[in-house]
Amino acid sequence: IKDEKEYTRIHDLMKFEKNWNCRVPVTPKLNEFVPITIVIWGIIQNGHVHINNHINWIFHVDQGSIIGGAVYPMRDKFQYISAGGKIAMHGPVRWFEKQTFQSIGSELDLRYEPQEATWALTLGWCLLTATLCGLVFAILYQNFLRPQAIRSALKKE
Repeated sequence: IKDEKEYTRIHDLMKFEKNWNCRVPVTPKLNEFVPITIVIWGIIQNGHVHINNHINWIFHVDQGSIIGGAVYPMRDKFQYISAGGKIAMHGPVRWFEKQTFQSIGSELDLRYEPQEATWALTLGWCLLTATLCGLVFAILYQNFLRPQAIRSALKKE
């Protein structure tokens, strides 16, 4: 926000007196655009605002063309800002197939589908962990705990 004029615009956006609209090209080759409104959320105070700087971007794609999108704030952390300050916006961009919310792209898919080898692999890791723990305990006992116990017993006699 470089000056008082931009600060006033942010102030008006937060009060929903003005809109912040942008156009996203449907494809790089066509001169067609999807309209998107960016909503700013925050708390207005004298001479400054606390603006929510986490924004989610969602796009729906069909055969390489953007067919819809939305931008909305998520309550995260609010940033103190006044005229002359800078806003650090952040947030994920999600891509969905057609009119669904079936994810496409590089985001993490948290659906779990167990494989046949899952139980064998889990059992193998458990056995390996138990063996390594036993080995470490045996080394500690042989080199530190047993000699210390013997010294302690000899001192008492």
